[in-house]
Amino acid sequence: MISMVLGLSGPSGSGKSTLANEIHRRLTDSVILQQDWYFINSADCPPDANFCDPKWLDIDLFVTNLRHLKKGSPAAVPAVDFASFARVGTLTLQPAPLIIVEGMTIFRIAEIADCFDLRYYLDTSFDVLAERKRARDKSERLKPAAVIEAQLQWLADEHRQDAELRARPDVVLRSGETPVGELADEILEAVTQWIRHDPQPPC
Repeated sequence: MISMVLGLSGPSGSGKSTLANEIHRRLTDSVILQQDWYFINSADCPPDANFCDPKWLDIDLFVTNLRHLKKGSPAAVPAVDFASFARVGTLTLQPAPLIIVEGMTIFRIAEIADCFDLRYYLDTSFDVLAERKRARDKSERLKPAAVIEAQLQWLADEHRQDAELRARPDVVLRSGETPVGELADEILEAVTQWIRHDPQPPC
């Protein structure tokens, strides 16, 4: 089995995880691979490490896991405690016909650039991104307010850096403020069309 790979990108707070989970809920014969699982242990990074920068990712493991899944093999992926961003073990993902890869910088990682069959970028206003990030990081990731506010500057820089990516012809640009059900409808239709044509991807 060679799986189809759907990429969902956009800044932190743009709605990638929510959309990935909705697609997976509707199409259960799928698997989600999150970029956030592959950050280097926070204890091994300097205090001012900007985690919007791919250099703080374990890219080798990310690439290995994605390629295993795409070729139909299980993958042992990191289990992460998001309160501390520390690895606490591993989880085994089983392959599926659709692999949903979601993350901030997945389209900028050269080693997997050719692995995606469909690419979607969720473009969201900075005010909405900031509001969502404050709410999520306070309640789910237990970050202090000062840390959240400092990281919002990284988010603003990332949003500016993505201008070239948003203009790429192979990236479908959609608003992260669109109702998630509408986005899922559109993407699942695109997945269906891709499967009917069944091109062989290079990855």
